[in-house]
Amino acid sequence: GALLRDVARLMLFYRRKGYPRAAVDTALERTPTHALHVKFRIRENDPLAVDSIEVRGVPDSAIRSRIRRAIKLQPGDPLDRFSLDASAAAIVAGLRRAGYLAGSARVGEQADSARRHAVAWFDVKMGTRLRVGDVRVDARGLDSTEPRFSPERVARLTHLEPGAVLGTQELADARHNLDAVGLFDDIRITLDSMRSSDADSITNVNVAVVEGTSNELRTKVGYATLDCFRLQLQASRAAVLEKPGRFEATLNLSKIAVGAPLDFAPGICSSDVQADPYSQRLNYYVGGTYAIPALGHSRWAKAFSLYAERRSEFLAYLKTTYLGGSASLSRSYGGHWSGVLSYDLSYARTEAEPAVLCATFSACLATDREQFTEALPFGLASVLTTFDNTDVPLDPTHGKSLRMEVRIAPQWLGTAVRQQVAGARLNAAVYYPIAERTVLA
Repeated sequence: GALLRDVARLMLFYRRKGYPRAAVDTALERTPTHALHVKFRIRENDPLAVDSIEVRGVPDSAIRSRIRRAIKLQPGDPLDRFSLDASAAAIVAGLRRAGYLAGSARVGEQADSARRHAVAWFDVKMGTRLRVGDVRVDARGLDSTEPRFSPERVARLTHLEPGAVLGTQELADARHNLDAVGLFDDIRITLDSMRSSDADSITNVNVAVVEGTSNELRTKVGYATLDCFRLQLQASRAAVLEKPGRFEATLNLSKIAVGAPLDFAPGICSSDVQADPYSQRLNYYVGGTYAIPALGHSRWAKAFSLYAERRSEFLAYLKTTYLGGSASLSRSYGGHWSGVLSYDLSYARTEAEPAVLCATFSACLATDREQFTEALPFGLASVLTTFDNTDVPLDPTHGKSLRMEVRIAPQWLGTAVRQQVAGARLNAAVYYPIAERTVLA
């Protein structure tokens, strides 16, 4: 029974792929272990070729041109119904992005089995293009209290302008903008009644938001071989100041129990970390970040930070940053491209053994070692561009990634004369699946 169903499924698959005369047979072979080997014998035979593909019901030449680019099936190809259905879905998605939310596309075909040729067409119903009328907002606070964001402010955040074309992208952007604030527990955007104008239809947009708590506190405690005990506290508040910004304060502590002044029980830490001279002082990070998400048409995300930290590398160095600050601008350009502009200014000093400085940085003379052990300012600017179309960022199985970065720290950016640097990095990766569980990278 299972074999009969498999044969039927294979024949149906081939017919939908444009091979109506495909034949499927099975062969069974019994093994000495009383198992059965099953072999499917498939003869595809000649396909049903497409002579022409027509788009009907679209008078606008520009839209018709965009629709044709969405059609994957080309004249001369086998009559692949899967490709026709996918093209119809792509046509509908394109129409809805252009503001024709009621647009539809139906696939039609006519085949001559004797000549093994066929014609296909798409009956497209565009409907009328929608434009934004009034944006009506229902804003509710936490537990029915007065909302922190007034309806007028919520309407501005959606960036839905009266009279503008309303497509699926505009609706998705409006939801993204509200979600990026990080304050709303529930967001609902619906369309109201439509009224006709000269050529397009006008629809009112209803936006309903329910605010949640704006404060969040996260705590993490852990034990590690080189860090001994460590603690992380993060407190954040959404919707700070006039813009929908988010403020986050972070405190990280490591080397707890072995590092002064919290060296109350060094014996419970690893013997290796007890012998490390750079683990004898508490490592910390104290900082605050104010971030504004990318909203509206500018799509620039902004972040500003102030921090102080002390961090060490096992048997290598101890770096103390007395005060540091950074600012960054980031933007997604679509098509898997994004970019980041950043500037970081810090005042810090580094402690390390003379042998480490000599072996790692070729600073073997006392005068050379001064640039590492003296507290100096360091200003670094960087430009980062990335392209990433991989399927899973942490463990990709197919796709490409490209990362290009230029970093400069000249004197005019606040860097001490002895610490000026310039550099560039290029990282590229391609992932290609060569088997079910094997990827070539």
